[in-house]
Amino acid sequence: MSSLHIPWLALVQSNKRLDREKGLQQLQESVNEGRLGEEERREGEREVSELVTSLTSPWEAKHGGLMAATVLLPGASPQFMEKMKGEVPLLLEYDESRVRWQVCCGGGCMEVLPYITGGIEGNLERDSGEVDTQLTQKLSQSSSSSSPENSHTEDRTERLVFTCLSHTNRFVRETGHRVIAAFISIPGLSTASVSAFWPDIARNMAKGLSDNWSQVRMSSSVATRVFLTQLPSLEAREPYFPSLLPPLCLNRHYVAEGVRLYCQET
Repeated sequence: MSSLHIPWLALVQSNKRLDREKGLQQLQESVNEGRLGEEERREGEREVSELVTSLTSPWEAKHGGLMAATVLLPGASPQFMEKMKGEVPLLLEYDESRVRWQVCCGGGCMEVLPYITGGIEGNLERDSGEVDTQLTQKLSQSSSSSSPENSHTEDRTERLVFTCLSHTNRFVRETGHRVIAAFISIPGLSTASVSAFWPDIARNMAKGLSDNWSQVRMSSSVATRVFLTQLPSLEAREPYFPSLLPPLCLNRHYVAEGVRLYCQET
């Protein structure tokens, strides 16, 4: 059996996004309706493995292959699962950001997170422009997690994010505040393991609210609103009013309209 006999497999290799999404939809429907036969699944696994691992595959084909792999992984053969897992470190460093992002969307939080964290630490040491992309990958993982104890309260992760909030690159600072907003939106915020970081979070958000760049102010404004609304009571919020309310009120008159209106609404 070849890819020509499997419509979804031909589509996910297309250089057109709509074709890749159509192919993914066909595959998902086949799986949901129980129409994906054993022979088609194994051939699909083989072809997808080649797309993802080939050094000559265009990024669109890798992207489509990863999309298909996300659907195939439940019930996949051990060989396919190990092959996909083995490609994670390489694909997280791939030139095209959409490929890196797809790895995070389908890789599974606990499988991918150590590689992302290591990549951020390495790029921070080199002061690389890829840090903001890898922070966005971490944002994807935090958004998909519902258990702070399992993922995002480790000292290593928290220190890493706080370091990024003081990074010289404004895009890294902006993305860092987006990550913070995602962290504090995770259910279980009031647990002791998370609340221990509240003072550090508030201190860093106050800096972001006074940043020279409007994009950083905007992401920090969003994080600040999430932070204050997530706290369980007025008594819990009051300790942070002295540091957060002055810059938040000043931003109600900031020159950038997006920041100004958002803070007025807050």
